[in-house]
Amino acid sequence: VGMLRLYPALRDFDEFVAVEAGEGFYELPKGEKDLSSVLVKKALMDPSRAATFRERHRFLHNFIGVQQNSTTQPPTIGINDFLRNDLKLKPNDAVVIKMDVEGSEYDIIDAMLQSGAAPLVDEMMIEVHYDHPKMRRLYRWCSPSTHGDGYIRSAAAWCSKSLEDATELYKSVRREGIYGHHWP
Repeated sequence: VGMLRLYPALRDFDEFVAVEAGEGFYELPKGEKDLSSVLVKKALMDPSRAATFRERHRFLHNFIGVQQNSTTQPPTIGINDFLRNDLKLKPNDAVVIKMDVEGSEYDIIDAMLQSGAAPLVDEMMIEVHYDHPKMRRLYRWCSPSTHGDGYIRSAAAWCSKSLEDATELYKSVRREGIYGHHWP
């Protein structure tokens, strides 16, 4: 529901696939039994679109990574296999990716660009992680920690990355014709 508020164009997409590693991330608000009624109540979607929302949208409990790995919990889906084989995307499909992968964005995007999958993607909203002094102070970035979701984040995940690295990541997707920008 929050994503629809932040990115209203999503309401008109024919298909939407959300991948989240956190357990229960896509649960309905307490006391609600039907997603379409929540969307209508919150004035996020008209009733005719809301009625077909569940059929047009998939919510997956997985990690996204460079390669498929069924031994992780939850299992990891390889980005290139996911775009080409699972979603069966074609270059003329309109594809928007919102990516928040806790520092793995550098490797995942590099793998996607190296494989030639870039023409399948039109827009990427990327939460880019790097060793930012303010974020280190406020949110303890770049120090090992456990967050409320139970995942232990290693300081090594993105702390070797600089603002210049983050900027280059955006430039790399834009050079490939993808409209890349920060999220949120």
